[in-house]
Amino acid sequence: MEMNLILFSDRLKRVLAGEDGALTLPDSTNLKPVLQYFLSEIEIITTLLRDYKSDINRLLIQLWNVEEDVDRPDVLSILNDINYFVYESEKAIDTFFTTIMQPQSSESESESTSYKDALKSDAQLPPNRITVDLSKERDMFIRIHQESESSSSPGFEKRDMEEALLDLLIEGQPQLSVVAILDSRGFNKTAFAAEAFNSNHVKFYFDCRAWVRVSIQYNFKKILDDIIKSVMPASGLSEIIGKDYTLKKSILRDYLTNKKYMTVLDDIYHDMIWNDLREALPDYQNGSRVLITVVDPDILTSFELENGEKIGSDSVLVGGPLFRIKYEGWQFFLLYCGCKSLESQMMEMENEPTALLFCSIFELPLYLKFCCFYLCVFYGNLEISTRQLYQLWMAEGFVAHNSEANAEEYLKELISRGLIKVGKRSAGGKIKTCSVPSSVWAGLVVLAAKMKFVMVLDLGLVEELRTIKRFSVPNNLTKFVSLEHIDTYLHSLQNFALESDHSALLDCENICKKFKLLRVLNMGSLVLDQFPSGIENLFLLRCLKLDVPSLKSLPSSLCNLLNLQTLDMPSSYIDHTPEDIWNMHKLMHLNFGCITLPAPPENYCSSLKNLIFISALHPCSCTPDTLGRLPNVQTLKIYGDLSSYQSGLSKSLRELLKLESLKLVNKSKGWQLSQMILSEYQFPPSLTQLSLSNTELKEDPMPTLEKLPHLLVLKLKQNSYSGRKLACVGSGGFPKLKILHLKSMFWLEEWTMGARAMTKLESLIINPCAYLKKLPEELWRIESLRKLELHWPQPELRKKLRAYEDMERRYYIQMYPYGI
Repeated sequence: MEMNLILFSDRLKRVLAGEDGALTLPDSTNLKPVLQYFLSEIEIITTLLRDYKSDINRLLIQLWNVEEDVDRPDVLSILNDINYFVYESEKAIDTFFTTIMQPQSSESESESTSYKDALKSDAQLPPNRITVDLSKERDMFIRIHQESESSSSPGFEKRDMEEALLDLLIEGQPQLSVVAILDSRGFNKTAFAAEAFNSNHVKFYFDCRAWVRVSIQYNFKKILDDIIKSVMPASGLSEIIGKDYTLKKSILRDYLTNKKYMTVLDDIYHDMIWNDLREALPDYQNGSRVLITVVDPDILTSFELENGEKIGSDSVLVGGPLFRIKYEGWQFFLLYCGCKSLESQMMEMENEPTALLFCSIFELPLYLKFCCFYLCVFYGNLEISTRQLYQLWMAEGFVAHNSEANAEEYLKELISRGLIKVGKRSAGGKIKTCSVPSSVWAGLVVLAAKMKFVMVLDLGLVEELRTIKRFSVPNNLTKFVSLEHIDTYLHSLQNFALESDHSALLDCENICKKFKLLRVLNMGSLVLDQFPSGIENLFLLRCLKLDVPSLKSLPSSLCNLLNLQTLDMPSSYIDHTPEDIWNMHKLMHLNFGCITLPAPPENYCSSLKNLIFISALHPCSCTPDTLGRLPNVQTLKIYGDLSSYQSGLSKSLRELLKLESLKLVNKSKGWQLSQMILSEYQFPPSLTQLSLSNTELKEDPMPTLEKLPHLLVLKLKQNSYSGRKLACVGSGGFPKLKILHLKSMFWLEEWTMGARAMTKLESLIINPCAYLKKLPEELWRIESLRKLELHWPQPELRKKLRAYEDMERRYYIQMYPYGI
């Protein structure tokens, strides 16, 4: 409602400043004074609406609660009028920017005049009447919540419950056991499961562990992939993940043979999980365990207690906290510490977060409200790439100065308010993935739809679809495209349908024909046979994500999209790119399997100054002239035969004066051995993160890399170095290094360090270290060192590490496999 007005106001400012749209407003048109008038009137209305903040918030509560009457219908009517005005005005502006016609006709003038009249009528707001003190409600909700958090569960101490769970996990019977954990007031099921999962007892007892966060949109294929990624070696994952679903289940079962495993599935909504688990996870009678956290107790209604009583929503479980239950011969337990019926307990649990959620959202500053409501396009508990999230926020115009650094700060603020959960972090500590808690997501979906800001499509609510410009489609994209109630002036479309079929290409082409004003088009995981026609006509497009594995040549028509900021085609390996890509000055992110950039045209003096992220660039494109025209690239991955382009590549990287993160991935031709010589590389001094993969270096890389003044993270990954010795001999080498990963150096025997080397090191991973006889003595003099992770250490080294850990409690030393 008022959020749409403020976004429109910001856009008008960009249009008048010539920053929005590929075209500037011609002086010959009369649009500038019209838009300036709109902007002035909108700013007046925005000022007036600040006095109605409490009424608007109250309206949202009433709209969310269908049983409550709206007590300010006059304000609601005004907000609906404003929303319609914004809708019509943006439609006119978007249409203007997508046409190549001459200056607007008199018909357009009369249409603009009608907008002026609409603005004047909208400005007549009724007298303000503040009806609710949200600060008091907030304090009340928070006090109740804190009291419930601090109170222990009825009749059970948390310590008793932990002991009961650990006894079952470790001391229980040998057959595969499943433990379901239910929420109850004052008890957080996910936090409780995480404590057990991360306890040293569990780490040492189980050979392998997996923690999988399950989305509301059930997809066991993804769950299976996540389990495989957690328990199986990283070296063969890419090949396994690409295999057939049935074959992957067989591979996982074979791998888990004779292994004692523990799998945690967090936030289960669907009872389909039981049969899928039975097929995927084997029972080798060796004490393996599955731990699940249950959101909806209805999925347990097919279970029975030991006495034969069916579990229902009215069941009151007493005598816990651990209950043995029966389900088709499974060894099954339920951990529950409530004292009311399951239905009453769940209703109580649902109401408290909803109240707190409203308070949290209402108190957000406006720039965070935009970003927060937009989160509902992703399903609850779905793993979200933070880089993709930043790109979407920027494409929608939510981020000040279109800055990724600002977007990162927005994310941190939302995390601090409990609206987003952190997922994975990079080695340097940056947040790589996040998720929206299911309870937060459920509230955001309703509020965002009521505000006509974002709609997660429910095909049964067609009357709600008009004038909403952002859609998330969970399934059946074909049906969505055919709906008559969807407005053709759509701004954002994100597809989350999981399966590809023969109609995927046709759906995409129909979308391009029907929705010509799109700014965001994300086709998700739908695999397209070829590049879809019609995309070249989406002139306002800012973010495009497609999966076209067969594409080898980028269509020249794509370069007409001069507003494009993000081009994301991770499965495409592009051999040929048209020269016109150098005209796409707004590009910020290029994400391909690999892309070859053409040499800039002769006498061409411009550059892609906004481009900050490229993955992955072919080394043949890494010439001084090409990289010199990418002055602001901060993150770069180079993939290809590095040794064949040794001369040009090694000297060109110094052109990237703002480069912070660099990945070099070698792909030799056939059986040809790498001839990469690292000592010839001239790295920019700005580099903070460096990763090498498959480079097969013959010379020790440390003497070259230790001179990088700002390097924080160094990852020498699979087959990066084939030598037997590493030597950090320079005094004061690696002055700022914090993270060091040495992986797949199978023959490494000796590692020496000079005085005052790596003085800031905090974390060290060596995988494997089967031939490494000892760690450098200088390593133990580094005061900042805290974490050491070693895989397959020799018995002598293992014994010494345990001695260090016992003497110096500041070290966290983990050796794999568990328990060695």
